[in-house]
Amino acid sequence: MSTASSQKPLCSKIDLWNWRQDCAETAYKRFMRQLNSQSYWWRSDTQITTIAIYGPTQSGKTTLILNLLELKTQSLPEIQKVLRGGQSAGKSSTARILRYLRSKNDDWYIGKQAYQNDNDVCEAFRNLRQEMEHKGRNTDISRIDIFIPKKHFENQNNHQNDVIILDLPGTNASNKAEQAYVSSLHKEIREADLVFLVCSINDLGSLTSEIESPKSVLQNWPYNPTKYKVVCTRTFSDNSIKELLKKSPQFNLADLSQYIGDQFALFGAFPHFNQQIYAVDFGDTWNSLQNNHTETSYLETASYLRQAYLQKIQTDIAESSHVISRLYAGFHIADQAKQVLAYEKDRYQACQEKLNKQICDLRTHNNQ
Repeated sequence: MSTASSQKPLCSKIDLWNWRQDCAETAYKRFMRQLNSQSYWWRSDTQITTIAIYGPTQSGKTTLILNLLELKTQSLPEIQKVLRGGQSAGKSSTARILRYLRSKNDDWYIGKQAYQNDNDVCEAFRNLRQEMEHKGRNTDISRIDIFIPKKHFENQNNHQNDVIILDLPGTNASNKAEQAYVSSLHKEIREADLVFLVCSINDLGSLTSEIESPKSVLQNWPYNPTKYKVVCTRTFSDNSIKELLKKSPQFNLADLSQYIGDQFALFGAFPHFNQQIYAVDFGDTWNSLQNNHTETSYLETASYLRQAYLQKIQTDIAESSHVISRLYAGFHIADQAKQVLAYEKDRYQACQEKLNKQICDLRTHNNQ
């Protein structure tokens, strides 16, 4: 008969940690199923990342989306034309909340409806926008699944780590009906793994409006750097960035993020902002820069930094889909709440001091 000292422990530390992780994952899956049973199917067993794209109209959202989906470069003009539904440049092209996925074959799908002809799909998008403009918030606010033909993707076989994109209506859309529709986005923002706030590098100040507005769906974005990222478009075609990098060609990703963060600090103290920045350039502005043969040295620096940010985007996307990352984000909700409360308290005190001064000035004026 063996002694108690010779008996093996009931479980090792590794077994204990595995058991705890299993419990955490089970609890997370149960919570997600209760939160949104309709979309749980693609989040339960696969590492598929959902990214919500949110930002001003014509800020480069569509081009960013096509790059995130890793579509073939030669296919981009054709797909962009279809997705815009005949809209001319300078107008909002997103009429509904659209969810982009990879098609199972070489046909387009809008929901369950298949389209083999690009012109037919383009007309369908045009009809969606007209419906949005006429009905506004009273129209069906459910998102629409857009399946892009499989032939347009660089990787034809890998579905396990796919990215699903939620393209949200432009925040400064000119049509009043579309503006009303923007206020119905809370649910989509909550459920996304990542939220990309898109703005031009010279329009960073627009991000503060989301913080200051009590009705904004993104009021607390500065306090959750794991989920919320800021995509600065048209970065390397911006004159101020050009001058900076020409003077400091040794700049790396951290240096440029610090510089952009310092510029944004003019609007307030946001401690995580440097971690949230992706400085990129796409489409016509980047192509124009590449075709400018008089700036070869600058283009080398810009290309290096642009590629570094694109790699960071892909790394963050891959990590965000892991259940541990999702649990990590959940565990930090309390810390984020404290940061929000501290920020709101500072705002309240500043408003109170301003109001007290105005009252004092008014009393002084009345006593004269």
